[in-house]
Amino acid sequence: MCIRDRAIYVRLRGEGVEGESRVNFQVHGYSYEAAMMERCPEGRGRTDFVETLQQEKGLAAKCESLGEPLPGGDHNTQWRLHNDTERLVRAQATLELWRGGKLVSKSSKGVKLLGDHAETIELDYDLRDAGEFELRFIERDLQRKQDVFVARVALSVPRLFAADYGWRLSDPEADVGVWWCESARKISRSRPLPAERGGRIRISAARNERESFQLVVHPQKAMTNVCVSVTDLRGPGGARIPSQNIAVSRVGYVRVESPTDATGVAG
Repeated sequence: MCIRDRAIYVRLRGEGVEGESRVNFQVHGYSYEAAMMERCPEGRGRTDFVETLQQEKGLAAKCESLGEPLPGGDHNTQWRLHNDTERLVRAQATLELWRGGKLVSKSSKGVKLLGDHAETIELDYDLRDAGEFELRFIERDLQRKQDVFVARVALSVPRLFAADYGWRLSDPEADVGVWWCESARKISRSRPLPAERGGRIRISAARNERESFQLVVHPQKAMTNVCVSVTDLRGPGGARIPSQNIAVSRVGYVRVESPTDATGVAG
């Protein structure tokens, strides 16, 4: 059977010598292997380390999911808040996304934690570009007006998954999204529709030159028997480019298995 969960959790356990209550160990790496009984959809995995910066005794938070930190991905995070004290805690949980010292997005949610109680909350962030980011989670005690838990995690989004280029031709709610961009781009298969609307495709070329562009079709469900045709291009003053001078080619996707430098990524 195929693994249908969005995440696989690996528990690491260390055993110390008899008589010692604490065990310290450092993980340099680990591998996970599984045999699939049938063909599964293409997927990718990643490991993110959540660093605890501040924690008050009796109050803690655990990150259960960071979603999919890519443009167009699922940006919903889940956090498990623990109140191991006997008192009622009225808290505010805040999730901030930072890049280069600037706040990119912020979401907050109030929560009431009973004594000796735990609760799971969800917070979203807005990630639209490639680059280096930092996600910060802050739990604040509203009664005492102080932070009781602070954590952060570094997010690195390769340039392949950038979504800051291209122009959308279709409406955002359309069943089939259509957009275009320059011909030199490699477009990720998870790339969302561009936010910027462009009413038409615009390219420029001098006489006897060739110029290309990419037209991207992004359907909400599978499509069959898709055909693309072109007509003559007409411009001011009676200018015309006959349709027989326009070539339509399907762009192949070249999957990279082994990146050749630090800026590359498999995919």
